[in-house]
Amino acid sequence: MPIFYGGCMITKVVSCDNSHEIVSLEQFCEHSRITDLYDEIAIQQCLDAAIDSVQVWLNRKLYPTRIVGISDNFSEELYLPFPTIRKINSISAEDKTYTDVILQQSVDWKFDDITEYVRFLPTSTTKFTQLKRFRVDYECGYCPDTDPIPPAVIHAILMTAATLYENREDVVVGTQINNVPLDAQRLIRVHRIRTSQ
Repeated sequence: MPIFYGGCMITKVVSCDNSHEIVSLEQFCEHSRITDLYDEIAIQQCLDAAIDSVQVWLNRKLYPTRIVGISDNFSEELYLPFPTIRKINSISAEDKTYTDVILQQSVDWKFDDITEYVRFLPTSTTKFTQLKRFRVDYECGYCPDTDPIPPAVIHAILMTAATLYENREDVVVGTQINNVPLDAQRLIRVHRIRTSQ
């Protein structure tokens, strides 16, 4: 699984529920005016690459995803990469003897679902400054039932897949190909998360 360096947190994807289809072959064929599915494998590869490219450009997870993140340094607020954060499963840290210390929600920390920061509570009796390697196990991503992927993002995936499909060679004379086409970037810029946190 890839490791991502999000601000001061290193993250690793533990699991990803990609069982639901974001964009179907039929949607892509309708979008691109393809009437024959003779090239089904190439189309699916372009769709998969487009989903991956748009997801990376947005700095969001499109599928429900479980992530474990580690931050070595204590700060009163801890930013979790890849919103929207669905649930925090656990937060722990290591003491001076490398023993795990489980931190309790509402006692040691609180999650602000608006800013999507974990805030360590000053009322806690835990000496946070004596701990290190804060480990957060959390779930994020769009949820098809409660928070579906915005239509603009789906359209950007279709646009990106169409560009990839039409330009399947590594070199195309007279054409500049971006990972996510500029028109698609403009369409989904409002949904992008900046990584400067």
